[in-house]
Amino acid sequence: MSSKRLKEYNEDKRRENKQIVRNIEKNYVDNVLGDLDKVIEEKRAEIEEKLIKYSEECTIKEYTKDGTPYVIPNKNPILIQKYFFQSINPLVNVEPMYSAEKLGIVWQLYEEMVRQVSANIAVIVPNLSSFCAFAGIRLSTFKKYKQSLDEDMRIVVEKIEDGCFDSNVTLAQTGYIKERSTVYRMKSEQERIEKEMPSIHIHNDSVDLKDIKRRLSELQGFTNKKKLVEVEVVDEQ
Repeated sequence: MSSKRLKEYNEDKRRENKQIVRNIEKNYVDNVLGDLDKVIEEKRAEIEEKLIKYSEECTIKEYTKDGTPYVIPNKNPILIQKYFFQSINPLVNVEPMYSAEKLGIVWQLYEEMVRQVSANIAVIVPNLSSFCAFAGIRLSTFKKYKQSLDEDMRIVVEKIEDGCFDSNVTLAQTGYIKERSTVYRMKSEQERIEKEMPSIHIHNDSVDLKDIKRRLSELQGFTNKKKLVEVEVVDEQ
């Protein structure tokens, strides 16, 4: 066997072995997340323990006016995110394949965890990037779900986006988070844009109101309301 042929053979074998390993990893992830009921129960039990542990271990020492020391939970959002919202995906390099039903269940679990942490530690802002990290998928993968042929999947994705949008806007309006950064995140993550007000241009220095009323009364005689009628206002001297 020539050196070139040997090199090609070894390269083919490496690709084959890599694919075999990847298939094993994919099956492992699918099996772990196949029983979501078990995953959810484990997460619920885990977060109750973590809330107590976090309050005891992750604290900041403060002092009263008379110098009495006391401790409060550390409200650093990055620390909270990493502590409570670790991915349910056991492998970093493999993405699970979600159905509409399973993605909806994971979203409900994420919402429940956000409520508990916000009520006991600090206000958490739900967002798509955080949810995708929790679910073990990329944000780009989540956006592809929006183009799914499965209508149920598209509905679930829109509900998740609406849930994040409503929470972020509500927190911004009530002063919990900054409005400017909230608008930026909505534009970058969800591609939401602000609606522009229509522009109205009047080119005449004066308007003949009687002439306008006469023309409007003429327009009322048309029955086809879908027809676009342009009225030019002419200043009669």
